[in-house]
Amino acid sequence: MKIVVAIFAVTTFNSVAIAAPESLAITGVIASNQQFDPTRGETVRLQFSVSQPASIEVLWIDAANQIVSSQSVTSSAAGPSEVSWDGRSSRGGFVPPEAYRYVIRAKSSDQQMVVYDLIDSAPSGLLPVSEITWIPEDQVIRYQVGKLSRVRLRAGLADGGPLLVTVANWAVRSPGENREPWNGRDASGFFNLGADGRREITAVAYELPPNTVVIGKPGPVVTATKDRAFPAWQSTSDQTKKMYDFASMPAQTLTDYAAIVRINGKELDSRAPLMTVRGTVPVEIDVPAKDRTLLVSRRIEPVLFVDGQFIFENELGFIPMTWMWDTSRYAPGEHVISVNLRGYEGNFGIATVKLKVER
Repeated sequence: MKIVVAIFAVTTFNSVAIAAPESLAITGVIASNQQFDPTRGETVRLQFSVSQPASIEVLWIDAANQIVSSQSVTSSAAGPSEVSWDGRSSRGGFVPPEAYRYVIRAKSSDQQMVVYDLIDSAPSGLLPVSEITWIPEDQVIRYQVGKLSRVRLRAGLADGGPLLVTVANWAVRSPGENREPWNGRDASGFFNLGADGRREITAVAYELPPNTVVIGKPGPVVTATKDRAFPAWQSTSDQTKKMYDFASMPAQTLTDYAAIVRINGKELDSRAPLMTVRGTVPVEIDVPAKDRTLLVSRRIEPVLFVDGQFIFENELGFIPMTWMWDTSRYAPGEHVISVNLRGYEGNFGIATVKLKVER
């Protein structure tokens, strides 16, 4: 028997663990204050840390999603960094009193990119607005909100009546008690809504994200920097735009538009003597030319009321439109026509006229 012996040489290798590259991260973000007034020399200081050397940009974004200011930082090592903002835009002037969101964007030498933006961390629903009270002697509406929010406050007639004035149009308001000045008049100035027993005041609010700072004392209407040369911020948010999900929309797109009512082809002035009408009267509903482009891209419903009672609704929503008012169905004397242009994204146009019907 022939025996064959096979000999194998075995070579052993020492295994070496190769560490995966560290992920780039931005942590420990802290703003020194949530509200400041640049006109008094105040600033906000933003502190944060990066997990590895990176090129860093801090962006300040307004209500129209415009990058009004940016600051560059080069971090040669992992660890803390800091920037301060004086409330000036990249063009040198102070930005308007409003809410601004800071976004931090970092890029490492191995081309990792990370963005710090908390816009999705704010609740998408509406916040309760409580203790809404009209104080006629002070000519203010008092109310409470629980968070730093945008607030919309409107007054109209109860029981399905028209909205007649927007008092606060997504204004930035602090937690606690707030007061909105209001003279009690409707938007067109034709009558004293504050003294009307049918008056109803409604308010809604949504919470601003945690990476928000407020400059100065914002007014009653959401404001964006008017210089449209600022670049737009392309958000990394995964929110899908939904009807009435106001927090997911740029605040500047939520503002109301002016409504116009013409009687017999004329716009009426609340300070002038009442127009006298009889028979069938054409009531034309329109908006300023600057708003027509906006309305073409949005669905609206013109709704008409006479003396606070619903009369007519046009679901097709074309502007301008004309409604023929048969005054013979109304008693002689003063009557009020109110128009609401209801937008499907919460925008409204509001106008009222007062007329005198004669036989």
